[in-house]
Amino acid sequence: MTRTLKIWCGALALGCVLFGCAQAEPEVQPQTIVQEQTAAEEALPEPLYETHEPYMSAENGFFEPEGYLTRAQAAQMVCTLAGLKEADAPDIFYADVAPENWYYAPVHTAAAYFEAPVEEAAEEAPDETADAQDAARYFRPRDTALAYELRDALRRALELPDTPLPDGMEKMTVLTRADAARLVNDLLGRVPDEAALRGIGFDLLLDVSRDDPAYFDILEATLPHEFEEGTCEQWNTQTLKLSPLRAGAHTKKGAGYVVDENGRTIRQAGLFDFDGWTYLAEDETGRIFADSSIHRFDGHVYYARRGGQLLKNESLGEYRFDENGAYTTGREDVDALLDEAIAAFEEDGMTRDELLRACYDYVRGYKYLGRNAAYGPEVKTPPYEELLDFAEKILTTKKGDCYNFAASFCLLARRLGFEADCVIGECGYVWNWRPIAHGWVEITQNDQTLLYDPQIENYNIRAGISNEENGAFGVTYETAHARYLKH
Repeated sequence: MTRTLKIWCGALALGCVLFGCAQAEPEVQPQTIVQEQTAAEEALPEPLYETHEPYMSAENGFFEPEGYLTRAQAAQMVCTLAGLKEADAPDIFYADVAPENWYYAPVHTAAAYFEAPVEEAAEEAPDETADAQDAARYFRPRDTALAYELRDALRRALELPDTPLPDGMEKMTVLTRADAARLVNDLLGRVPDEAALRGIGFDLLLDVSRDDPAYFDILEATLPHEFEEGTCEQWNTQTLKLSPLRAGAHTKKGAGYVVDENGRTIRQAGLFDFDGWTYLAEDETGRIFADSSIHRFDGHVYYARRGGQLLKNESLGEYRFDENGAYTTGREDVDALLDEAIAAFEEDGMTRDELLRACYDYVRGYKYLGRNAAYGPEVKTPPYEELLDFAEKILTTKKGDCYNFAASFCLLARRLGFEADCVIGECGYVWNWRPIAHGWVEITQNDQTLLYDPQIENYNIRAGISNEENGAFGVTYETAHARYLKH
């Protein structure tokens, strides 16, 4: 190839290169920019996270926010937050803190940061030696902690400056568990990441709803979490190891909550169904009854099992419950008469005890009509059908004898949610201690059985005898102003 041809070819190639670069520029430049951006991002430092360990617990979803914080629990919190190593052999003897108590180590470890313990009389100290008795001190571990006690103990343990209590909290405020979470977070400057917590699609607590003012403070206290320090905490949600509560009823101490299939607690008052069962919630928090007991709602009576499920299409002794779980006598006519009678004396806002008193006074106002009927000593309570007949007669005619009075009051009390029974026996009246055939009612409340006798008070009114001095509403057999002998 001649030199001229080489020059021409070179010029042509250069022109092509230049032309080609101009055309290809949009494809090459973005790649370069991406590479530069990636390099810049790689050069940024990784976020620095700190960890907040929990200092309170929520056992199986129950935090018990309204439960009171004890001094022993306060001592445990001080140990946790201050990272104190628990003392194996404490130097100070506390007469009310035994080695077998769970709080033995926390109390003896953190006690130095609380106010001086209470000194008691030597004879009250349980130790055998006089020297130990003279030195006996009392920590009062089961007493409720006061706001200033927890605050000051934490200030001493963590060497914090003097800090006021949170708004609305006084020095002598008796701390609930929710109060304690709020106080500690305020004192330590721990601010929960509300945005991150709202993004969790299921409930973490059963007895604290998302609408509760203490909700986020409680999660700050109970959830271990990594956070990036800033104007406030920014949680690293990727490190949160959370799982929804199982669907169904969760119960504790005679109450509970129901969690749906999405992990959300059902929060509504009254009756609701889930997974083929019916539950009764006492308020808008969704707190259900789970206490093997009778409860009244919207004019009907229900029985809640220990698991919270209502009894339906079953009987419990003489208590019958229909397909909806509502108490029924088994006769529609008697049910209607009972509801009609209750409507005559029930007023809005009446308490349970006021309802019972009004029911008693209502029955006491019937007319007495003797019929000289009596049961033999083998009969302890009227046969159920006779009980219904006795009640139906006096509710319809407004008159009857002692058995009618007792039967109607018994069934009305059951309709109000009381555990009532009609009793057969003998009674020696105030004016005559010679026992005669008689019927009355027993109601059991708080493991105590009391007797109610509206018919004897009906007689007292007619005879001019004071019911204030000789009444028979909710009295014991020992204090009754008549002699009652049960069959």
